[in-house]
Amino acid sequence: MKAEDYTYSKDGDFRGWVDIDHFADDPREWDNLGTMVCFHNKYRLGDSTDFKANDYESWNELHDAIKANGGVLILPLGIYDHGGITMYVGTKVDSWDSGQVGFIYCTEKDLEREGLSKERAEEILRGEVKTYDAYLTGNVYVWGVEQRVSACSCGECKEWEAVETNGGYTDHKEAMKDMNGCLSNFEPKLQEVN
Repeated sequence: MKAEDYTYSKDGDFRGWVDIDHFADDPREWDNLGTMVCFHNKYRLGDSTDFKANDYESWNELHDAIKANGGVLILPLGIYDHGGITMYVGTKVDSWDSGQVGFIYCTEKDLEREGLSKERAEEILRGEVKTYDAYLTGNVYVWGVEQRVSACSCGECKEWEAVETNGGYTDHKEAMKDMNGCLSNFEPKLQEVN
């Protein structure tokens, strides 16, 4: 990182930073409401399921199979593939670099287990796609706060030591806000004079 990428405490003994999270977890490994069924010849996308691309001749056939297996809320998934991929709810952006890649769905059991309406479940599924897209496009962030410490017994040599880190943010502004909140905990406190 460059010096201008750091935010320093007032006394300069602490600094914070936000960067791309190069070790972000795949959000499809989390406990999700939806199941993503994706077929693509270049990328492994979505969740591991029993649905196999060779079993279906069209997206309509796959949609019907998901419905037959309990899917009550089924949203189409598309990708735009041009020097990297981005995923969205829908089927096409243009005829050259985008198209349908599968579905995200939930079952009646999922809705009952979570106590959700279909409307609220759709919001959650769309949020899961947005989070997965951030992961696919490399827009996941991590922040850290470091403290200046002596590197040797002379006391003159200084280096930075991690105090706090947190990752998995899909919003840079939110990561910056949380980092600044943590950094402010290390700001020098004014002494009360009696």
